[in-house]
Amino acid sequence: MNEENATRCLSALRRSPVTVVLTLSLLAGCAEEPIPRPFAVFMEDRIAREGTLVRCNQNHEATLNDIECANARRAAATIALRYERERRETLERESERKLAALRAQIDVRQRAELEAAARAEAAEDEAYEALWEDGQPVDPDGTTNTAPAQVVGQPAERVIRTPDPDVPAEPEERQGTMPRPFRGE
Repeated sequence: MNEENATRCLSALRRSPVTVVLTLSLLAGCAEEPIPRPFAVFMEDRIAREGTLVRCNQNHEATLNDIECANARRAAATIALRYERERRETLERESERKLAALRAQIDVRQRAELEAAARAEAAEDEAYEALWEDGQPVDPDGTTNTAPAQVVGQPAERVIRTPDPDVPAEPEERQGTMPRPFRGE
């Protein structure tokens, strides 16, 4: 009997196209809405994410409560955040590398300056030592100076030189004396 009823229903449907259209529209109206794509799909599928975002941004206020739009927006924000973190980490590594190179350059420059200062001091000491020959100071003209050194902070005394047999002696009045300091009245 079931077969007879099914055959009758099918034959009735074949006879009336209006009945077929009404039945299909009734079935379409009763069908469930498509399930919104989850967040994970939008994370993996760039084309689906961008297409959904375009659709959602065309009518922003109408899609505020659309779950699929919210998932696509959340996925786009997550991907942008990941990209920004990677970019920041890359910039930080590059900055650290540049700072290390700059520190190394400064260290090399400071070492070179210290070495140059040490060489200059050694040359100055050597030049000073060259002024003394056998414990006696040597004048720039190459002769040995036997005059006693004047003590700083002490009044100048009259220097008496021993006569040099090779140099004629100067008369006593030509030898210089130290002038007295001016005293105000």
